[in-house]
Amino acid sequence: MGQSDSKLEYFFEEIRNGNIENLKSILNNPNNNNIILEIINNHDNNENYPLLIGTLKDNIEIVKLLINYANKNNIVLKINEQDKKGNYPLLLATDNNNIEIVKLLIDYANKNNIILEINEQNKNGDYPLLRATYKNNIEIFNLLIDYANKNNIVLKINEQDKKGNYPLLLATRGNNIEIVKLLID
Repeated sequence: MGQSDSKLEYFFEEIRNGNIENLKSILNNPNNNNIILEIINNHDNNENYPLLIGTLKDNIEIVKLLINYANKNNIVLKINEQDKKGNYPLLLATDNNNIEIVKLLIDYANKNNIILEINEQNKNGDYPLLRATYKNNIEIFNLLIDYANKNNIVLKINEQDKKGNYPLLLATRGNNIEIVKLLID
């Protein structure tokens, strides 16, 4: 393992462990700029990358730290990249029911002219709208619909996961009349 690989693993480990202060030290050390530029969008063996790990760990501070660092240094973060399981930050944030991270990702995408792949399914067939419906989270559901409308994205509301679930079925099962109405409209 080379020096770059060990620094990558160390950086990833600090994210996984939620070591905010260590991450701030790494990111704020001017001697690390070239290293950070090299690793901030890099993947590990499972196709995980810093923003994905921070989102997977449901750590809003890490997500904010990475986004702020990227904005400050004119770095475009990988935001739609999938890991080996097909997961990506927006899907994970939705699955974690983390409205704040969903908002951060949408805001970051808007500010950087990135179109979020909101219909993309992982290997289980999950996608953000389906997970928001499953979690009965009307706020995330509305954020996704608003984002799709503003970006002229046709939401795939009838896509099924591997278990045969789709948003209308889940909303009906969950007795969520508000989501049912939104899906029908």
